[in-house]
Amino acid sequence: MDAGRLFRVSASGGSPLALADVGGAGSRGIAWGADGWIVYASGPGGLMRVRETGGTPERLTTIELGSHYWPQVVNGGRIVVFTAAVGNILQNSTIEQNSTIEQNSTIEALNLDTREQRTLVSGALMARVLPSGYLVFQRGTTLLAAPIDLQTLQVGDAVPLLDGVDFTASAAGHWAIGDDGTLAYLRGSGSGDTINLVWVEGKGGTSASWTVARAFADARISPDGRSAAVEVRTDGDEIWVLDLERGSSTRLTFDPAEDETPAWSPDGRWVAYAATRGGQRVILRKRADGSGAEETLWSFTGHAHVDAFTPDGRALLVSRDPNEPQTDIWILPIGKPEAARALIQGPMRQQLARVSPDGRWIAYASNESRRDEVYVQPFPTLDGRWQVSTGGGSEPLWARQGGRLYYRNNESVFAVDVRAGTTFEAGVPQRLFDNIFVRKANSNAHTGWDVGPDGRFLMERPDEQARGPINLVQNFGAEIARRLAN
Repeated sequence: MDAGRLFRVSASGGSPLALADVGGAGSRGIAWGADGWIVYASGPGGLMRVRETGGTPERLTTIELGSHYWPQVVNGGRIVVFTAAVGNILQNSTIEQNSTIEQNSTIEALNLDTREQRTLVSGALMARVLPSGYLVFQRGTTLLAAPIDLQTLQVGDAVPLLDGVDFTASAAGHWAIGDDGTLAYLRGSGSGDTINLVWVEGKGGTSASWTVARAFADARISPDGRSAAVEVRTDGDEIWVLDLERGSSTRLTFDPAEDETPAWSPDGRWVAYAATRGGQRVILRKRADGSGAEETLWSFTGHAHVDAFTPDGRALLVSRDPNEPQTDIWILPIGKPEAARALIQGPMRQQLARVSPDGRWIAYASNESRRDEVYVQPFPTLDGRWQVSTGGGSEPLWARQGGRLYYRNNESVFAVDVRAGTTFEAGVPQRLFDNIFVRKANSNAHTGWDVGPDGRFLMERPDEQARGPINLVQNFGAEIARRLAN
């Protein structure tokens, strides 16, 4: 999947063939069946499928609050085995929350002939069916296996196989097993993707900004450059404020549901963020020092992320996806939820908006050309538009003093000098450094970096010490058979 589309490409090389528009949330599993159908999961919601030759996608499953992920097509294309997670369990799964996983995450099977759906295993994730008749799945950091009859979909008693298998904050098990029983896996505690926050100079040199690596995401620097608001996924997707000078931290949110995409008010007093409360998607704000209760700014249907405050602090920019693959940029006046309106709309993704420091221009990413690019328009009139990036670009940031726009693509980080007075002029993009820094899963809807008042970038880098080598176990299928025989 790339730029909201599903592609097929020959293993021997050649040009990719676009099969279908699949949405902007990124892939959570693709399975190619022997019958010529490709089943896929894309963002929150149910499973879809499309012909291997392309065409109109067909919905296979639905879920009101949660997601269906990690499909596998078995039994000659008749059965789809997948993970079902209610609420935000795939984002909230850590070792400390295994009880929540057991209550809300299941392995399901869908009969494509009858469309009957059946629960195979409760409290599990990332299942794979082997041709030898075994169902392998993960519970916590343990791999287990059980015999399965694919005709009746009856599952026998499970036995543990291996402990210490890692999984991510999106509950993707870090393991794979082939039809011949060969197993590859990463060891870990299931604490999520461990990330270091680092300062990056304009030419790519790095220095530590935070001493303890955690599952950080969406780090945003405060207006004075002394703090950062971040999402910490090992705490159930909660918002924290880190004091980058003193090394202390303050937790802002405590609800077990998802909290993400923090943004600072221009005066540094408030942090706004997107959240789920009682099954309802909302935009909230709370004082940055942690005092007081959180305030609801907007309740709405669908999914949305907070992009940024406007420079005058009177409104928020929000990326909202009313219909996949569409995402629109909305403007939300603070204290006037009834006045929220779509600002920039289109058939595909328009998101990650930032208003220039002088309040006259808005930069955002759009994949209307079938590739993410960065555009600038007058704000709020939108009477004109300029493409700033070349060869792809996303996650735009304005320099705090204006005069320059930064963006990322898959390979590099770029800077573009701009003249943005009564008219807009953009220079040639200049490559700053390699884009070796991590981007969150489903990163086309998130910003994995920020620029401070001093011109340094705060970026997310994987903690290589927390991730060991890939372990390969041959003939593991024979070990499964031996364990189940005993």
